[in-house]
Amino acid sequence: FGRQPEKIVSAAHLGETGVDEQCSAIFSYPGGAQAIVSSALRAQLSNEAHILGTTGRIRVHEPFWRPTRLTLSRPDEEDANVELPFEGNGYNYEAAAVMECLRKGELEHARLPLDESHAIMETLDAIRGPWGLRYPGE
Repeated sequence: FGRQPEKIVSAAHLGETGVDEQCSAIFSYPGGAQAIVSSALRAQLSNEAHILGTTGRIRVHEPFWRPTRLTLSRPDEEDANVELPFEGNGYNYEAAAVMECLRKGELEHARLPLDESHAIMETLDAIRGPWGLRYPGE
């Protein structure tokens, strides 16, 4: 939604080794928008993502982290399928962005500036905070 959530509620099951084997989080945003995420090593989850809105929905086919297909569904319309070319394993895009920055003498990329990376880490910390999960060095 273009910004950090106003509120995060999360829960997890930590295994015997302290690994977060299963977790879920609900993000609340201004205007009533919400996002729900879950991950699990303990359960067989779908590797799809669904974006639901007031005028339709988007299904990001699996694996959602490197999709090659989307389906756009709107009321009273036929579903539209979108094919997405995907090269490599995804890290090639990051490597190209780093090389672009190095060539330009820049310390961060305009698509993902440092403050956005910092905001993402703050959100991830807020998710795991209630579980008591801490990483070495913290």
